[in-house]
Amino acid sequence: MPTVPAGAKEAAKNRLKRLLGMADQPKAAELPAVEPFPKPIESQSVSKPPEAPAVVTTKRAKPGQTVSTPERMAFPGIYKRPDEVAKEAAERVAPESPNLQRLFGVTRDDLYQIARGREGNLPGTLPGLAANPKGMRGGAEQITNRRNTQRLLDANAEAEKYPELVRGMDAWYVMDPLYQKMERELGPEAAKREYDMMNKFMGMASPGSEVTTEIPRGTAAYYLYKQGRFPEFERFAGVPAAQRGLDFPQDLLTVPGHVYHSTAQAKPMRRFVESGELDMSSPKVPMYIEASGVPEVGFQTKTPVGDAHWSRAVGLADIREAKNFGKSVSNSEMYSLAPWWREKVAGELGIEPVSAQGRTWGVFSPQTGVTTPIGAPKLELIADQVVEAAQRMGITPEQALQLFIRGEARLGKKEGGSVTKRYNEGGLAAAEQPQQQPSQDEMMAMQILDMAREMGVSPEEVIMMLMEQQSVPASGLSMAPNE
Repeated sequence: MPTVPAGAKEAAKNRLKRLLGMADQPKAAELPAVEPFPKPIESQSVSKPPEAPAVVTTKRAKPGQTVSTPERMAFPGIYKRPDEVAKEAAERVAPESPNLQRLFGVTRDDLYQIARGREGNLPGTLPGLAANPKGMRGGAEQITNRRNTQRLLDANAEAEKYPELVRGMDAWYVMDPLYQKMERELGPEAAKREYDMMNKFMGMASPGSEVTTEIPRGTAAYYLYKQGRFPEFERFAGVPAAQRGLDFPQDLLTVPGHVYHSTAQAKPMRRFVESGELDMSSPKVPMYIEASGVPEVGFQTKTPVGDAHWSRAVGLADIREAKNFGKSVSNSEMYSLAPWWREKVAGELGIEPVSAQGRTWGVFSPQTGVTTPIGAPKLELIADQVVEAAQRMGITPEQALQLFIRGEARLGKKEGGSVTKRYNEGGLAAAEQPQQQPSQDEMMAMQILDMAREMGVSPEEVIMMLMEQQSVPASGLSMAPNE
């Protein structure tokens, strides 16, 4: 088993116990100095994520705050001057990867041209709505008021001064070139079936994940399902890296683990495998999956993908009474806000609501804690993961893409991301050394710390989400414009 740094297990275990109230809190004078998290190895971030803002509790709007009767000011940066918001976002745009052109024959601008003015052929109906939905508690006016609407319009309009920002984010969900590759490889009918399945598995891997974690985990689930081995994903893909020994399936050894594996990810996947239907009542993941669709299979552009970052950008974090105020939208919230977003925001900008959500996600990314590179559409991130898979397998990127399309390979790099790399640097030699098995508490603590690093939030925030209910909701936090 890989060596865990001396003292790390006990420190993580003790910190978790303190956070969960399982042990007496040490007195202030006894608290050790807490070192800031180091930057994750091979971080995908373009720049350092902003530190979590100090939450200011208030019943009256602070200067510049545009939501009505707020509970707090959770993310003050969203209220900066619109030109400053857009400029900060533009400075974080990642350079365009050459892998997008190499594998799919398109550029970011090509995807932007596809997205412009294109309406989906699905209505974007929210799942699990009550027969007579009541809408969000307290009404939508706290968010939909004139000043708050104008703030969002102004920031998104300022973004148009930076084409490199707008082109990638407006077209973030366009996946047509991948589908076209699948159609040429598999034929029209098989392509429809396989694209739909692959897209759903990736979408169900999105709760609590950066896209660069969602892709290797989602494609691993799809690959194992195609191989008749989905139970192995359920059993092994949530195992912490430090517990993966020589008896672990070697083709899964570097699939990133996930603290939400057994709750928000594997359970919906199992229901999908058994029924063939997506059975999720929260709005984020179903709307994300439909937004990532293609005309031949069906896609929606009318309902924004209400992830945690969109929620924060529009101001929901400031008006919610819940402790987990920075989470993704609920059905009642989206039921109330979707018409406003369609007509007063996206309509005024002259783009589709899903494109407006993608743009808003990028524009406010420095203010809401996004860690995924911005400016790169999802297809570009997939292209990079194909190249990493090719390097892992020792073949060409074109061969890796073909294997992925056939369901014969998963995507992702050899190290599997920062979650596993931290513990795998010793390789097999370290794994062969006898080590004391970490306890369940110790592994949970280290998983929480890993998730906090990946999500750009504090361990306390991760624990708050886990403790809010016994199982993490499928609308949990996600790190891409896909929430």
